[in-house]
Amino acid sequence: AFREQAETFFDIIEVDRVYHISKCQLKSANKQFNTLKHDYEMTLTGLTEIKPCEEDDNDIPEIKYDLVPISKLANLEPNTTVDTIGICKEVGELHTFPSGKKRRELTLVDSSNAAVILKLWDDDAVNFDVHAQQQVILVKGARVTEFNGDKEINKRNSSVMKINPDIPEGNKLRGWFDNGGGEHISNMISNRTGGAGGGFSTDI
Repeated sequence: AFREQAETFFDIIEVDRVYHISKCQLKSANKQFNTLKHDYEMTLTGLTEIKPCEEDDNDIPEIKYDLVPISKLANLEPNTTVDTIGICKEVGELHTFPSGKKRRELTLVDSSNAAVILKLWDDDAVNFDVHAQQQVILVKGARVTEFNGDKEINKRNSSVMKINPDIPEGNKLRGWFDNGGGEHISNMISNRTGGAGGGFSTDI
C-alpha cells in the first residue's frame, strides 16, 4: 500500500489476524523490494476493501518462519533479510543519539552456542518490555548489518517480533535454556556498542 492507502489500512490490519481482501491489484512480485518467496504480490488501491474474517477456519495456514540459527548469521551478506529465534540473554539500556533517534540492543543466544545483537530503534526501543530478559524472542524479516567486521541484526518497521511464540522451535529453545543452555556461549558474532555486563564485549 502507498500514500493514502497505507494510512487508511495501517490501523485496520493486525499481525496474526485473518482478513478478506477484495478489489486489489495482483501482479508478479518485484524481488528488488519484496523479500518474500511468493511469486506474486498484492497492491492495495482506493477501491480495495478489507474486512476481518470472523469465521473460525482451521484450514487457514499459520505464518511460516524460515528460521536461521544464530551461528549461521555470521555467514550472511549485509542487507540480507532473515528470520531467527533466540533467548534474550541481555537487555541493553535505551540510548538516545543527538539526532533524537533511539536505540536499544538485545543479546540473543540459541542452541547453536552463538549470540547476536538485535537492535531495536525508536518506538520499538522505547516500548520494549525490559522484563523480557530470558524470554524467547522471534523476529521475522530482520535486516543483517555489519559493524566493525561483526554481524548484527536490526528490527525494521516491516519486521515482526514475538515474545514466547507458541511454536515447536520456541518450546525446544525454552527447554534448552532452562536446562543450562546459554551459560557458556563461545561464538559471539556481534560486539556490544554500548552498555555493560553479561560477560560480553563492550568495545565501541
